[in-house]
Amino acid sequence: MTKQPDSADARRLASAPPNGKDPSWRPYRPRTSKDWVVVEMLDDWSEPTVVVDGQFRREFSALKRISIAPNTAIAERVKPLLIRCGKARTSVVDNVTLRSGTLVKLVARPVYGISGEVRGATVWAGPEGERPPRPPQVGVLEWNTHLVASMSPTARAMLHGDSKLDSLLLPELIAAFDRFEDRAGFLSLFSLMNPVAKWTGAATRTYGDGTVHQLHLAARTPWASASTVRALVCDVGQERVQPGADLYEAVLRCVPILPGHALGIVDLDAMAVHDWVANNNEPIAGWLHHQPRPHPEDLVQVVELGRDLLNGTRTRARFRSRIRFDDNDDWITVECTWHRLPSGAQRQALIDVAIVAPMPASVVDVCPRCKQMRREAC
Repeated sequence: MTKQPDSADARRLASAPPNGKDPSWRPYRPRTSKDWVVVEMLDDWSEPTVVVDGQFRREFSALKRISIAPNTAIAERVKPLLIRCGKARTSVVDNVTLRSGTLVKLVARPVYGISGEVRGATVWAGPEGERPPRPPQVGVLEWNTHLVASMSPTARAMLHGDSKLDSLLLPELIAAFDRFEDRAGFLSLFSLMNPVAKWTGAATRTYGDGTVHQLHLAARTPWASASTVRALVCDVGQERVQPGADLYEAVLRCVPILPGHALGIVDLDAMAVHDWVANNNEPIAGWLHHQPRPHPEDLVQVVELGRDLLNGTRTRARFRSRIRFDDNDDWITVECTWHRLPSGAQRQALIDVAIVAPMPASVVDVCPRCKQMRREAC
């Protein structure tokens, strides 16, 4: 019976060159516990790419460049493994025998999307017999044409703890972060004209236990899909140093708000509100997580104003319009004052929204989340 090499023998075999010369050969070295790779599979029509490699963020890098595959023998087995993982919708394993005789285990674990489909995978490689470490948390977000984001269970846990929310509006999503880098790039995914096809960005979030975590987001605009944007949100570890507050966010949230008013930031390229600040003890604060429906007779005026602000032909405007949040509600009259902001390529506007009395009853009044917000404010 052939004696199996012990761990020391295996290391010597791994570092010994094979017979002959092979320019693609590199000695295999066992990886550390951080060497999980996160692969996005957000678009059925695009090649899988790498968005996180160990502790390093990546911007849709090719599979052949991942650190866990230092030679072609391992690298060429990664894509077939991902295909198997996507079809089986479960964890899959592959064993690779190197020319040195070393046996390497490849593991791929699926990242499930909103409906249970596979939208990514975490991949690990290590010596045969070694147990893979715990993979990083990776969730999925998927926006529809109304810019409402559905969340996978993992994404919900990362962004809203133990809440039972299934969807988020843009202001809610951004408010979940302590810091959010490259907001303009993120919003360009939703531009009505010439949206970008893909984007990566970073954020920090304080979890319920008080720890601050680094998050990496990678988003694509899928081709031939009912979704406008899909994204992976990856927890890449705790922050070693407490990050400083985002000055923009800190100033906006300290601005005194008049009773019955709210301040919003509107991305003019997407015509979408992505920030909303109001006094939490007032009903208008709850509009943060309710989707307004404009009155059909006012819609043309809103569209024309947005176009004028976008083109710079107007920098300020004030008008009244009507909105509601449910087909059974009465219309709520609001007076909106718009100010175009000097904000670079992704053009923005500050909007002051004031409720015109009397305010009729609406679904906001009976919303459990709105009630909770008002109770906490009191």
